[in-house]
Amino acid sequence: MSSDINKPAISTTVTGSNNEPKDVEIKVNRKEGGIAQTEVVPVNRKQPFAGSHMTIRDAYENSAWFRHFFFEILEMYGYPVSSMECETQQEKIMFSWAMLNLTSALTKERGLWYTLFDIDDPVMTADFFCRTYFERRKKHAIPPMSTDGPLFIPHDSEKKSKNENEK
Repeated sequence: MSSDINKPAISTTVTGSNNEPKDVEIKVNRKEGGIAQTEVVPVNRKQPFAGSHMTIRDAYENSAWFRHFFFEILEMYGYPVSSMECETQQEKIMFSWAMLNLTSALTKERGLWYTLFDIDDPVMTADFFCRTYFERRKKHAIPPMSTDGPLFIPHDSEKKSKNENEK
């Protein structure tokens, strides 16, 4: 009998005071001695990421405003705006770096730009987002890439190594 404690007994949809359906789970807490208590617990629904778009990828692929906003931030920091622009391996790495960090920053500080989605100018919103992000977190939305480590390949390194081998 102890294995039934705190297990959801029923999952259902009920209506609230304004007759909107709400997903809830009814939990039955069985205690020793046969006394059972029921509890109605709301089930968390995932909120859309931006507008009607459930994920950042969905917003990026289907919203011209969000894409313009996103590209504007990449341009502000001097990163390639698309993988099609990348001609060298270093540019591809820079694009990936920027995409990962910007996605993370937009998710962390969603409140800075979410209310302006599809309403305000994406260029102004991008500027506002980057400035406010820096003021709040004391770091850039897209931090500079490290020049140490295996990911950084200086543009002149191939030329230098060829010149050194010729000597």
